[in-house]
This record gives sequence, structure tokens and C-alpha cells, in this order.
Amino acid sequence: MAEVLVSSSAGAMRSLVTKLTILLGTEYQKHKRMQKEVALLKDELSTMNALLEMLEDIDELDPLTREWRNQVREAAYDIEDCVNNFIHSPTKNEAKVGFIQEIIQSYVAIDPRVSALYTDTISLVGIKGHVEELIKWLIDGNKKLKVVSIVGIGGIGKTTLANQVYCKLDGQFDCKAIVSVSQKPDIKNLLNNILLEFGEQWLSDSCDVRHHLNEIRKYLQSKRYFVIIDDLWDTSAWEVIKCAFPENHHQSRVMTTTRIRSVAAACCNYNYEDIYNMKALTDQDAKRLFFNRIFGSGGTCPPHFKSVSTEILKKCGGMPLAIITIASLLASQPNNLKEQWEYIRNSLGTSHGENPILDGMRKILNLSYTNLPHCIKACFLYVGIYPEDFTIKKDDLIKLWVAEGFVRTAHNDHDAYCVARGYFNELINRSMIQPILLDHNDDVLTCRVHDMILDLIISKSTDENLFTIVNDSKFMRRLCGKVRRLSFHSWINMEKYNKIVATICLSQARSLVMLSYGFIPNVLDFRSLQVLILENSDQQDLTGICTLTQLRYFKIRTMEQFKLPSQIRGLQHLETFEIEKVPHFGFNSLHHLDIILPSDIIHLPRLLHLIIPDPKIMPDGIGNLKNLQTLKYFDLGTNSLHNIASLQELTNLKDLHLSCSRGSSFVGYKDVLFQSLARLADCNLKDLHINHHLSTMCCDSLNGLFKSAHHLQRLFFSDWQFSRVPSWIGELNVLHILELSLGKLLKDDILILAEMPSLAHLYLHVRSAAKERIVINGTTFIVLKHFKLICKRIPLTFEAGAMSKLQILELEFNARGMERQMELPFGIGHLSSLKQIHASISGFRATLSDRTAVEFVFNNVMCIHPNHFKYEPYKFIDWDDEDEYM
Repeated sequence: MAEVLVSSSAGAMRSLVTKLTILLGTEYQKHKRMQKEVALLKDELSTMNALLEMLEDIDELDPLTREWRNQVREAAYDIEDCVNNFIHSPTKNEAKVGFIQEIIQSYVAIDPRVSALYTDTISLVGIKGHVEELIKWLIDGNKKLKVVSIVGIGGIGKTTLANQVYCKLDGQFDCKAIVSVSQKPDIKNLLNNILLEFGEQWLSDSCDVRHHLNEIRKYLQSKRYFVIIDDLWDTSAWEVIKCAFPENHHQSRVMTTTRIRSVAAACCNYNYEDIYNMKALTDQDAKRLFFNRIFGSGGTCPPHFKSVSTEILKKCGGMPLAIITIASLLASQPNNLKEQWEYIRNSLGTSHGENPILDGMRKILNLSYTNLPHCIKACFLYVGIYPEDFTIKKDDLIKLWVAEGFVRTAHNDHDAYCVARGYFNELINRSMIQPILLDHNDDVLTCRVHDMILDLIISKSTDENLFTIVNDSKFMRRLCGKVRRLSFHSWINMEKYNKIVATICLSQARSLVMLSYGFIPNVLDFRSLQVLILENSDQQDLTGICTLTQLRYFKIRTMEQFKLPSQIRGLQHLETFEIEKVPHFGFNSLHHLDIILPSDIIHLPRLLHLIIPDPKIMPDGIGNLKNLQTLKYFDLGTNSLHNIASLQELTNLKDLHLSCSRGSSFVGYKDVLFQSLARLADCNLKDLHINHHLSTMCCDSLNGLFKSAHHLQRLFFSDWQFSRVPSWIGELNVLHILELSLGKLLKDDILILAEMPSLAHLYLHVRSAAKERIVINGTTFIVLKHFKLICKRIPLTFEAGAMSKLQILELEFNARGMERQMELPFGIGHLSSLKQIHASISGFRATLSDRTAVEFVFNNVMCIHPNHFKYEPYKFIDWDDEDEYM
């Protein structure tokens, strides 16, 4: 059974021992002298590794032991660099080294109690009264701009409360935005994030702060807006940010959250009645939150746990973060034993510091870290490469874990990603990272780390020399020694970079993460680089990456043009190659990056994820990438017929996005494309996105193509139009997201969709007005959570019990002729689980009577629905042309 290759405490020791074992294999037996020396070194290092593993279980080490551990860990990194150089040296006849390992941990699923914890926050953390009170403060009829500030210590739930208010006020304002500030804010970046929240585009970094402020003011001048500025740390940042918000007498509102009362006062212009003091949870709410996390919603605590649970909750001090973290730790225990609860209680000790609550919080968080499985600790600490309040994509994180060697692998890297997802879910289950965005299958898409947990991560990572962060000039002066992973969080120019190079050694760095604007360092300084992430840097010549033979992960996120090397065949370990385009202010949607892909990109045997924006011409021979799991976007308009045919050779492909950059004759490659798609659907394809308009006749010829697509989970035909719902759709038993464009919608079509056992999200765009009323009965759509329907008429009837799990209903239709009410939806009150309803209604050629009929139906829904919607669920859109709407 194989171990994790790289850990937080042992560094690269386990990876090194594995590689030395390989060097002792038959491939190197001719080097007799080397065999003896390598065997001796392997034995010595194996003994050291065993001791390092023992030390991982000790919370506090004496100074001498800690120093020994650190020196051994750094030596292991250095020796592995030498071994890598030997293995990949061109003088050894390109000997190939094989790694055969086995998975020793099965996949971990998301604890269903966790999704409930974050999707039903009001009922769980006792803030319903706070939400209602704050909404009254905000919606008070005063036309002037009003600023309200929530103040309270870290971990008390300020951000959760602000988010709940934000969601509850949906539909009450012309535009809304919520952004986080962090301790060392990048003001330009923050203002850009506000623009993005409004749906505007990113401003170039060459624009000064004044220009950013003016653009926001211009956008807001005539609008009623609501903006939340989360986690302010000082008044100087607020003095700049507040200039973005014009006083337009439209009853606009701004809310801030902060830990510091003087900052809250400054935000409210010292109107102390507008400061909302956040208090700890009551004993009753604390118990409810604690027991719901452990035993599920409505669960009760067994009698023999009551005494010890009371003592644990007392140590949590009514702090939601502390309660959730410690409850998650208890919920993760394999056996629910009283001894485990008593161990947790005793481990928390007693707080005697200046702030007992915060001192207790730190002990709770540290205990949760200590109790993480060894294989997950490095993965958890690695989250610290991202700045405070950064929204982290799950897919990015698990790819990085695999690239860094933190994940136990099998004979290939395919299973490593499954295991990494299990690690991620385990951290979610333990509340060490917080889910932000969930899909309609309750799968976490993005996450964030609470700043108090981030403080713990930074402290532990500094002690383990896992990574080094550069975020200000003072920190740069403290850098010394060998850096293993380097992450830039602040803007950097050449002068700053040269100062860093003068104080630290970069040749051993395995990761370079540039999450800020500025100068790109010379990658030739980083000979051992395995991970390279670049974000919006000035210098765009990236030809040097072709020399990074150890590189496994490369991602650049930019709005500017850049140059790639013409040849990258030397990157034989590369697993992820991703280019992400940032929206650029001043460019239209047709703007694209003029990127020329390396001509030999098809000769990278370990490439798993190839993600590129805009139409790109792929070199012929894409079928060589046998291990590819993700391909987007593959352009049908620029790629050759040979490449389209070669898609079927990518039998490991799980995620495929097809697009078309220009109008092209579908007849020429229809049969070839369909053959490739059929082959992929028979293999491992899970996600298929097709953004290419085809004639209805061509789409209907797909019938029968995906009958054996047993793995398909997400299917997006956003531009392909079918005349009717294809019959084969009903045979996709694991499909949980479906987007279809249809010529018409009939009763039989609904029957096909209604019986799909896994369908959770359904989006239908119907081109023709429905001519018959469609009845949805109470035994169908058993798991559907989100239903969106775009159609000129919506003659739907929901019977009692219909769509019993539906939470979100979205409708888009035309109000013309609705005065008869025969083409409006009936029975929405029967949707018992409905939480949100949104209707966008075209007023094109509609009479006042038509509008009145629509308003009557939806106002009636608000009054009689058992869930009592409080806010306007519909809006009229006065389109000048119905074609523009449909």
C-alpha cells in the first residue's frame, strides 16, 4: 500500500523513498556501485521517515526535536531534486521510471447534514430575528443613502448574517453587490469586483483608482442599489470605498461588517443608532446548532451526552464558528462514543488569555487540525496559498493537490482525482473550509476559508515551510533560506522581485503562484517548478516554460495577449494546461486572446486537462492524448475533420465542451462528429456542453446516439434545437442536469422528462407557443429541484404533490393575451418545497389587462403559497421586439 508522496511535516521524504526504491530496480542494476549507495541511503531515510510519521502525532515538539525535523525535511526536498535531475537527465538514454501505487482510502462523500447547515442557515444558527431586524433598518422609507454596519468579533457570524439579509432583499433593488475587503486590501481589485457583481466588465489595471470610482458612480447614479462591504479592518480603506457610492435619493443602502467598533462608527458617519452589535448565540440556539450538526436536523442528544456536551458548548462561548467546527469534528468520528466526546472536552483545556473566547477558539481550531487524517493535513494547509476572502474553485484545488503529490494514487492519476475529491469533501464535512456555491445536486463548486482558520493555516505552514507568502514589503524582508512554494498576494514589479531574489533561493521552489498583477519572474530561476499559476501579469512572454521539465500544473488567467513556446514536448509530466480569459473593460464579447498553441501539445502523454478559451486551431493528432479527461473548448469551426474524427479515441474523456467560432457547413462533418460523440458516450463521458446552432433536422438525427450513455450526468444542448424531446433522453438514468432547446413542447415530451430518476435541474427553451395545457401530476419529477422554462405561453398545471422537491421555479414568457388567463401557470401553490420563484415577463404588444392578469396570478401565489413569499417574484421587461426576447 502506497503512502502520500508529500506531506506537511515530512515534506518530500515519502516521495524520495519511493524514487530511491525505483532506482534500485532492474533498470539501474548495471550501476553496481550506485546500487549499494542508494540502498544504504534508502534504509537511512526510511528510518527517518518512520520517526517523522511518529512526530506528526505530537502536538507540541521541544525545540531540539523541531529543529531536527525541519532539517531532515529540507534535506529530503534537496535530495529529491537531485534524484529528479538524474532521472530526467538526457545523458541516461531517457530511461523511463514507472510508479505503481495503490489507493488506500476510499472516496468520501459530502455529509448531507453539511449542505443543510449552509443552505438553511437561519434555522440553524438562530439569526432569524437578526435578519428581520436589519431588514427593518434598511427598508425604512428614507430616500437618502443609508449605511448600516454590523460589528462583532471574528467567528460570531457577521458574514453569515449579511449574506442572509442580502438574499432576502432579492428583487428590492435595481442592482446589488457583495464583496470582501481583507486585512490588506487591493482597492483596485475590490472596486473591480464590485463592477463584476453589477454585471459590468473588469477595468484594466492601467486605470487609476479614481477612474474605477467614477465608473461605479456613473453606473449607480440613477439606480437604487444595495452593496455589502464585508470584513473592513480600518477606516482608510472605507474612506476610499465610500466614494464609489453616490447620494442619489433612491433609497439606496450600504452595509458593512467589521470587528472594530471605531471602523463601524466611521462607516455610519458616527450615527451610532446605525451600528448593529452582533452577540453570541443564546444557550438554546447554541445547543440547536451543535446537535443538528452532529445528529441531523431535528435530532436529539442522547441522555448520556448531555453533561459533556454542556461543558463543550461552554468552552465554545456561543461562537458559531467554534460550535460548527467542534461539532463537525465529533460528527466525523467513526464511532459515537462518550469517551471521544470527553477527549475533545479535555483537549480544549481552559482559557486564561486576555480574550478567553478567542483563546478558546484558537484551541478549538488547533484541535480540529490535529485530528485531521495525516493524508489530508498538507491538502488543508495548501489552501493558504490563496489570499484572504478568495473564492476557491474546487476543481482547481484538487488538481493542485494531485500535482503537488499530496494525494495517494493508483496505477495512474485518474483515481487520484477521485481520492482528492474525497479529501475535499472531508474538509467540508469537518467545516475546515466553507462551501460558497453549490450546484443543484448539492455538490460544492467553490469554497472559502474563514480568516481565523486562515491564520491557523499560515502559522502551521510557516512552521512546516510548506509555502511562503509575499504580501507586503515588510514580509519580504523576513524571507530567508530555501523556499519550497512561493505565493504572491500583492502587486509586484521588477525592483521588488529583485529584492526577493537577493534574500532567498528560488531554484528549489516547486510552486510559483502569482495571484496579483505585476511583473512575471523569470521562470528559469525556478528549475524544480511543478506548479505555475499566473494572474494578469504585465510581462507576457512565457516561452521559458518549455524548460520546466518537472511542471505538472500550468494555469494563466489574463486579459492581455501573451506568447507561449512553440514546442513543449519536454513537459512530459504536465497534467493541467489551462488558459482563462478575464473580461476586459472596453472590449465586446467577441474579443478573444490571440494565442498560438504549441505545435507539439498533442505529444504530452500525461495531459489530463486541456482548457483554452475562444476558438483555437488544435494541431492534428488530438487522438494521441489518450489520458485526457477534460477538453474545452474544442472548436468545430477551426479544427480539421481529422481532429473531429479523432475525438472518439479519447476514451477517458469525462468533460467535453464543443463550440463553433464561425458559420460552417454542418453537412461536411455531421456523421463524423456524431460517430465520435457516440463512442465517447459509450465510454466515460459525464459532461457534454454543445454551443453550436444546428438545424432541427440535424439535431433530430441524433436520436438513438446516446442510448448507451450510462455515465452522462450533465447535458447542455443550449443552441442545438430538437423538434421534440428525444425519446433517448429518458434512458439517461444518472443525468441530473439537462438543458434543451425545443421546437415545441407537448404532453408526451413532459412524460419522458418526468420519469427520469436523477433529474435535479431542467432548463427548457421552447421556440413555439404551447398549444395545449400540460398537466404535471403528483407522482413525477421526484428529485427535481430547479425548473426553468422559456416559452411564449406557459399553460402549465401543477397538481397536488407535483414536483415535491422543487425549490426554484424560473419562468420567462410573453404577457400578450394573458387577460384570458388560459395560458398562465396554475397550481404553483401545490409546489410544497418551493423557496424561490422568478418570472421575467415580456410586455411586447401586451395590453394593460394582460399585465393585470399576470400580476393577479403571481400576487395570488405570494398570498396563498404555504411558504409565504415576501418579495416580488416577477418583473416586466418591456422589449421593443419579441424576437430580441425569445
